[in-house]
Amino acid sequence: MATYFIGDLHLSPPSASAGSPDPVIAQFEQFCSACATDADALYILGDLFEVWIGDDAGLGPYHTVIDTLNNLTFPVFVLHGNRDFLLDKAFCKASDAQRLADPAPITCAGQKILLSHGDQLCTDDVDYQRGRALFMQAEWRSNFLSQSIELRAQQAAALRDQSASASSKKSVEIMDVNDDAVVTLLEQSQLLTLVHGHTHRPGRHEHATQQGQATRWVVGSWQEDAEILRWDDSGPQLIKLADYLKQ
Repeated sequence: MATYFIGDLHLSPPSASAGSPDPVIAQFEQFCSACATDADALYILGDLFEVWIGDDAGLGPYHTVIDTLNNLTFPVFVLHGNRDFLLDKAFCKASDAQRLADPAPITCAGQKILLSHGDQLCTDDVDYQRGRALFMQAEWRSNFLSQSIELRAQQAAALRDQSASASSKKSVEIMDVNDDAVVTLLEQSQLLTLVHGHTHRPGRHEHATQQGQATRWVVGSWQEDAEILRWDDSGPQLIKLADYLKQ
């Protein structure tokens, strides 16, 4: 049996693709069918959806994804990302997925590890962190969700445009995690393994912490050259999604 970690699928509803299904949704359905043969759990590390402006707005357009999750016979756990931080109870009920706080300590293959979306670790990007702090406020969320779906959609589109424009002017290093922030998080948790997404830079990294040498695994964006993390009794392994689906 194996535990799977994925993130940053950034799924779009059909209406966002001129009426055509998002091809990544088809990949996700393939992946779920493939991992059903040996999965004991699936962890989605944020940004399952490109945008989520509330459960009332998302359950209908994304019903095929939600049905796919609901039909899985193993537990599914979801962390919020920066694109879908408004995922709430109705989504969890419909998909039969369990929400986790960020960061989330879990036990995998007998080892305690830490999960995160990863954006909180990008502390060099001061403007991003300022916006993130605003969106995490209960008052902001309440005010946003009190508006009509149409108005929320307009505001979300404007925010995405602003984000894309700002990101185009920033260096890759600024938008990556800060090593000191990683070490601080690991030392606070007293754990030696961290798995996250967000940066779209899949890989394995080593960090020296007070409790010993720590390993950080990063899963990749499905909009690019996606990589997933598969963890069984022999340990963790990053696998290209395309290669996994060929097995």
